[in-house]
Order: sequence, then structure tokens, then C-alpha cells
Amino acid sequence: MDNIRLETQAIRVLVITDDYEIHGSMHIKPGGYQGRVSDLLNHKEVRYIPITDATFKSLEQTDEVARADETLIVRVDTIKMVAPDDEDAASV
Repeated sequence: MDNIRLETQAIRVLVITDDYEIHGSMHIKPGGYQGRVSDLLNHKEVRYIPITDATFKSLEQTDEVARADETLIVRVDTIKMVAPDDEDAASV
């Protein structure tokens, strides 16, 4: 089976959901249509978004240690906020 790869641009983000704070990378199409995080979040057919190189922590259990995973799949309708991660915000 051939590996099909789609060229994307990784954007480091902070994502707040109903239950978690997530730091990781969202992947967008470079330039043009769907070249922004908001395009991805507002696309009618997108219900889940992969976040790679992710660390996540419960918002309810504040003493919990952050966990890491290569890829998280996040349901779009649970997302409350997306912002540039601190590392990228400092360079903007």
C-alpha cells in the first residue's frame, strides 16, 4: 500500500476543551483556502482534529501531572479556545 501524504504546515497551539488544556501542533494547508486554523475549525465536515506532539492536562484535576502523546484526536465541538502557544506568540 502506498503512503499518501498531504503537505501541511504545523502550527503550535494551546487548545482549551471542555475538560483539558492541550499544547501541541495543529496542521493546516499552507497558503490559500484552509490556510488558517479558523478555516479548519469552521469547516462544516470536520468533526475531529488531530493534534500532534501533544501534552495535555485535566482542567478539573489541577494537581494532575501533564501527560504527553504523539497524536490526540480532539472533537471540534468540545473546543472552547485556540491560541498560539507561548513559544510562537513570543516570536510574532
